Amino acid sequence: MTRVASVRSILLALPLLALAPLPANAVDRNDFLLENAKQLGALCGANTDIAAIHMCEGFLVGVHRTLQSVTSALGQQLYCIPADGGVTRDSVARDFSAWAAATPAAASMPPVDGALEWATHAYPCR
Repeated sequence: MTRVASVRSILLALPLLALAPLPANAVDRNDFLLENAKQLGALCGANTDIAAIHMCEGFLVGVHRTLQSVTSALGQQLYCIPADGGVTRDSVARDFSAWAAATPAAASMPPVDGALEWATHAYPCR
C-alpha cells in the first residue's frame, strides 16, 4: 500500500470515529462551562481527560481557599478536613464526582454551592 493510499484510508475512516461510543468517563464540551454541580462532577469523574481533571481540581481548590478566607474572617468553620494527610486532590475529585452523580439536585445547583454542600457532609466539624 502506498503512502497516499494509507492516508486516504485513514481520512475515509475519520467520519466513522465520530460514531464510535465515547468512553464512559468522557465529558461533554459544555461541562467546562460549569453551569451546575453536576457538570463539575462530570469533570471530576473524567479520570482520563487531563484538562477536565485539572479544571475540576483547580475549581475545587479555588472554592476551598476562598471559603477558608471567608470562614476564618468570620471565625466559623463550615467543614473540617482531617489533618492526617489522607485527603488528596484526586480523592476529593473522585468523591465529589460520586456525590454529584448520586445527587439529583446537583443538576440545578451552582457548582460552588454543590462543592460546599458536599464538603460539609464529607468533612463535618466535630
